[in-house]
Amino acid sequence: MEKTINQNGVVEVVTKENKKYYLYKNTFAALAEESNNPLFCTSLANSSFSVDMWRGCKYRCAYCHVQGCLNDYVDGTINYQPVRRTNFSEEEVVKKLIEYSLFNGKSIISINTSSTEPFANKEVSDSTIAVMESFIKFKCYNPFWIVTKGGTITEEQIERMSNLIKKGAKIIVSICWTNNIPEIEPMRHNRFSFVNELDRIGVHVNWYMRPLVQEWNASAENIEYLMKTVSENKYPIKSVVAGGLRWTSGIEYGLVEINHQPLPKLVKDENTKTLSREIIELIRENHKKYLPNIPLFFKSSCSLSYALNIPSSNLVDLFDKDYCDISYCEKNQQEICKKRKVENIDEINKGIEKYGYELVNEKDEWNLKPLRENHSYQDNVLVKRYLQDKMDNI
Repeated sequence: MEKTINQNGVVEVVTKENKKYYLYKNTFAALAEESNNPLFCTSLANSSFSVDMWRGCKYRCAYCHVQGCLNDYVDGTINYQPVRRTNFSEEEVVKKLIEYSLFNGKSIISINTSSTEPFANKEVSDSTIAVMESFIKFKCYNPFWIVTKGGTITEEQIERMSNLIKKGAKIIVSICWTNNIPEIEPMRHNRFSFVNELDRIGVHVNWYMRPLVQEWNASAENIEYLMKTVSENKYPIKSVVAGGLRWTSGIEYGLVEINHQPLPKLVKDENTKTLSREIIELIRENHKKYLPNIPLFFKSSCSLSYALNIPSSNLVDLFDKDYCDISYCEKNQQEICKKRKVENIDEINKGIEKYGYELVNEKDEWNLKPLRENHSYQDNVLVKRYLQDKMDNI
């Protein structure tokens, strides 16, 4: 297997069959490329900044996007017990992120989104909580977001999280479960084992019903089973977040070359998650049948905004209204999003020109008009971060 690295840290990997993949040398959208910088352990995620103190994961999800980052591999795999990524402490990494130019008081902080299971074992769970404790120590009360497939969390760790909440921390935990097939998600444990304890201390818990993929777990029977199971067990979830799988060259590489699984039919666009209209309707029908009083979203940012009582953090209400139409969003949250003001258009357009966009109003609808053909994932994230900061959220 041949590897060639270009100036942007993208690695061209050529297999023996002469198939080409494009992976990243470091964590995708990392804020620093060199390991002697604490920001090496941070990255720009779609709805948040991710803090990643670890690498390696024993959960072995075949579609894991981390397989697109070569610095996480050891002996050709990311399937190993988590080890620390750095000698920097959680406090040192957090302090550096707080000083970063794009960081502000509204920034959502996700933990281990780009590396491992946040509750993989006691040591990783301690680290996950230590990241949150470090922000609070520096008097930064940014919301925390943890996406988990379930793991190890002790009574002492629950108490530490409870103390954080008493000090003003907002913690959102997304439980990821779709009853995926063993070839794709080998771990078969109960993902909801500690949700009652989290709910008791004031953590906002939602259900991450993703990724749903036609060839794996999106049959009518499985979608009904998922909704029925969550309903019958009365798990204390505050919302449901359904979604498909995003294609990246790294995810395809992990599925096909590492896990020897066929690539499902995905839209080959890094900015799109594949979820057919038929699957969306199955989700909506079963949600109405089993969980009618719990909000249903199709964007992570919508569930986060709902948890925080803020307008859509990714501007879904302005640029992706179709998702508003198919979601079951409480009226109060709809009113919050409607209060967003769009002003100072000339100033805004000067600021977003570098990302290759112009903000325009056509027939009383706001759109991002592309000024060039291709936009990176980072362009799309940063332009929305900029717009969110500039718009007057009441």
